[in-house]
Amino acid sequence: LLQIRASYVSDIQKCPKCIETHYVKKAGKQNKYIKDAPIRGKTVTVKLVWDNYYCSRCDTKFSIDVPELLENGKLTRRMILYIIKQSIKKNFSIVSRENGISENTVREIFTTFVEDNQHFLSNAPPRVMGIDDVYVSRVARCIITDIERKKVIEILPKKDLPTINGFFYQMKDRGSVEVVTMDMHRPFYSSVRETFREAKIVID
Repeated sequence: LLQIRASYVSDIQKCPKCIETHYVKKAGKQNKYIKDAPIRGKTVTVKLVWDNYYCSRCDTKFSIDVPELLENGKLTRRMILYIIKQSIKKNFSIVSRENGISENTVREIFTTFVEDNQHFLSNAPPRVMGIDDVYVSRVARCIITDIERKKVIEILPKKDLPTINGFFYQMKDRGSVEVVTMDMHRPFYSSVRETFREAKIVID
């Protein structure tokens, strides 16, 4: 475990209530512990310290927004990007366990990423393909990823056997897929055994 202390330095702020700066002074500090992306395989926690302010004109206390914090104040943006990259390669439960973050949080982060970036889906056939489930708009769907290129190939509307088989049978160059990683969800396993008979199956 690595713990890093970081201070966010800012100029005197305008009071959000009366929009004055002349009457605003620093009034102590606050801090929060947030998770950052691992360094050389070690978990990183950042103790982030920043200033509070007080406006004597309107008797208002306030603090600044810290750009590196997300809305939930628990993860840095760098950590969010790390989770997204790991989620393309690994099962959500593995990413959760390796980083000490709940599986629901990992799933939510990746789902948001998928919803915002569906136009970047890859059409190239993968050599190492990943299959997992993901909730998009609260609906369980099947996500197909290219593990080596770290790209999303497709997000299927369902994760049942007919839907998955229908996609795989239409996939061009299925013979290019040498390895498939997935969990033991029965439709995943049955479909891969049927449509990628020469591929090696890796259960994660």
